[in-house]
Amino acid sequence: TDDAEQARLDLALALVKGQALGHDVDPGLVANRADVERLVAAGPSAAPADHALLRGWRGALVGSALLELLRGEAAVGVDPETALPALLPNGPGASVSGASVSGASVSGDAG
Repeated sequence: TDDAEQARLDLALALVKGQALGHDVDPGLVANRADVERLVAAGPSAAPADHALLRGWRGALVGSALLELLRGEAAVGVDPETALPALLPNGPGASVSGASVSGASVSGDAG
């Protein structure tokens, strides 16, 4: 995997863990790393027929959230109420659970 795909995988794994723990479900029962890797590699056009994470209770728990993340429609952040990774709406002024998420930008050299 390239660096960008690895970064997307890290976010997706954090989201799966946060969603599972937030619902008192063992993250290992929801998905293993290989399941999430396959979905991230398939991208936002992944088909439910090809990915168990997009079907049934897994789809309801994490599937739609993962697709929103992969489409860039939402971001992963820390929910201030649960302190767990959660899906946050993208964009300045977006809010989740009453907490405001403001847009941030980084400029300058990384080195």
